[in-house]
Amino acid sequence: MATTLPSVAIATLANLANSTSSPSPSEARGQGEGSQSFLKPEIRARIGRVVQEIQPFHIQLWADPPGFVCHEGDSKTVWLPVTTENVQQLQAALQEEFAEVNADRRGFFPYLTVGQVNSIFGMERLRTLVTKRIAEHLDHNPDEKAKSVALDWHVDQVCVIERKTKYDRFKIVETIKLGEQ
Repeated sequence: MATTLPSVAIATLANLANSTSSPSPSEARGQGEGSQSFLKPEIRARIGRVVQEIQPFHIQLWADPPGFVCHEGDSKTVWLPVTTENVQQLQAALQEEFAEVNADRRGFFPYLTVGQVNSIFGMERLRTLVTKRIAEHLDHNPDEKAKSVALDWHVDQVCVIERKTKYDRFKIVETIKLGEQ
């Protein structure tokens, strides 16, 4: 049995910069450290048109075992795969609306990143820890193969995120609720 966690947005539009004349889907308001980014109204309207037809839904995040990918150098990302088609449908609807930014032709594979490490040892340790902690949260032994180590997750919004360079952390620019105008 899985448990329901707080709502979170799964779909993102990371490359909206190509869809406008400005290098960002957001616009800054204020100056210096106190400045904030806000989603450009035309982009918010386009996302709103898409997501108003999509009702909130549940997904499962599978943690037995978590997945991983090795990047250039020693960097490794540990992630949990999503086990539902709803996320793919949401992404496809957003991608259709923003077809001008579809430079990446690979298939869409939804996942939730849980961490990054710089060694094989660290990656294996993190994967084991994630599975163990989720199993504890679900109140069962991760060594029992009869029970799944998966989390139910409620998706009720889209978060538009951006980062200035590939080394920066992503920041949420705005959230837009599913099923609302």
